[in-house]
Amino acid sequence: MHARTTQMKNMTLGALLALLLLPACEGFLSEMVEVNPQVDDFSEVLVINAEIERGKTAWLQMSYVEDIEALASTPVKWEEGAKVTLSTGDGQSEELSFVTMGLYGGNKIKGKEGETYTMTVVVGARTYSATQKMNVEPGIGWFAINGMTNAGKFITDSVTSGTDAADGAKYSEEWKVLDPRATRDRYLFEYYVNGTHLVRKDWAIDDNRVVNSTDYSGEGLKLFNVTINPGVNQYLDFRVARIDKPTYDYYNMYEKIVRGLIGVGSVTPYNPKSNFSGERTVGNFRAVSFSATAGLAPPSPCITSLDGAIKIGFAPSPQALDGTPYFVKYHLYKGTAAGVDHTSDKLADVAAVPAAGQVTTTVDGLSKGTTYYFRLQVEDAQGRVSPLSPVVSAAPGDKTDTCKGPVEGAEGTMTCGGVTIECKQIYLDKAGTKGGDYCQDTKGVWRTCKNGEWTGGASKGKTDSAKGK
Repeated sequence: MHARTTQMKNMTLGALLALLLLPACEGFLSEMVEVNPQVDDFSEVLVINAEIERGKTAWLQMSYVEDIEALASTPVKWEEGAKVTLSTGDGQSEELSFVTMGLYGGNKIKGKEGETYTMTVVVGARTYSATQKMNVEPGIGWFAINGMTNAGKFITDSVTSGTDAADGAKYSEEWKVLDPRATRDRYLFEYYVNGTHLVRKDWAIDDNRVVNSTDYSGEGLKLFNVTINPGVNQYLDFRVARIDKPTYDYYNMYEKIVRGLIGVGSVTPYNPKSNFSGERTVGNFRAVSFSATAGLAPPSPCITSLDGAIKIGFAPSPQALDGTPYFVKYHLYKGTAAGVDHTSDKLADVAAVPAAGQVTTTVDGLSKGTTYYFRLQVEDAQGRVSPLSPVVSAAPGDKTDTCKGPVEGAEGTMTCGGVTIECKQIYLDKAGTKGGDYCQDTKGVWRTCKNGEWTGGASKGKTDSAKGK
């Protein structure tokens, strides 16, 4: 079994909570979220979450629901004494081994398209069982990350506060899933940003409710409304799998609860319906074969004028769990007018030199008195490239230096009222429209400095959310 790491996310959905831990795929982090079973005797309700993926062994995790009044420090009540068995339609069977925190893992049976799997859980005198058939992967026609523009400018600094774009996103994703028109299918979508599974962005769709699109990549599903809005300096993994109706129903209701689209009360129909047989359980078992691809969003560059040269700075590449950078090449597009695009002079695979929390590259041989415009593009090991970054400009020798202080999209530290905190990512309010710069702290909370005190965290008693991300 490979290691699986979690990040805690905070959410209040109702009177009772069930902790649902989604273990990670290889090389990815995952997060812990909360769902609301709305039952009378929460101590008796078991949350079962299980999956077998094509080419991988199965996993299952179980815990019991928790009182909403419980302190954050209250230990999760994991189910660690169960007997968990996975069997296949062709007669194979194995018992999953207990790992940790209610997590059980398989060792022998790996997921295969077309196979039927039954997961059976025995806890004391109770038995729970769910059966799933693994559909073939759907295929992806294309996937792209595009710059969000408004009159030729990135939309980030001119949108309503509180929206995804206002909260640091500068890009949008666009995709098409190959979907036969004559067949009714349902799909599960997953997103991973810089290796972390955004569980709250998991969602499902029934192709009977959308219009198919036909273009050069073939017939398929194409949504024009964005679903995630990538931010700067991000590596976005996009995965999609065919699912059956019970799994679709589960994720469809789960998404509505997480997004606050329904009012959760004391009525059980609002719960995500489990496909496990047996009383007093919530959760889901799925057998999935994902089609996967990735998109890249570049860092936002800064610029420093030198004598006869220009230095471009930007955040270092995000890294996979093993420390491998996602971005392996950096390309600069250069011009002497503001309209720099893919047809402009390209400086390919520029030398990127680490320096004080950022990466820099220097362009020599430039003329004093001439203003140069630059946009950055990144490339991964598979040759996929990002859209172009926002433009930066300066003339050699004009004393321009926008690279002082925190670097947008990078890790670092920020100080407010004498309190310095570590930042996983920094967002700079360059236009002064968002009420200040933001720091995403080590717990994933976006915080900003207000009246000499940090918002969004424990410093000086502040608990209000800075960005709501």
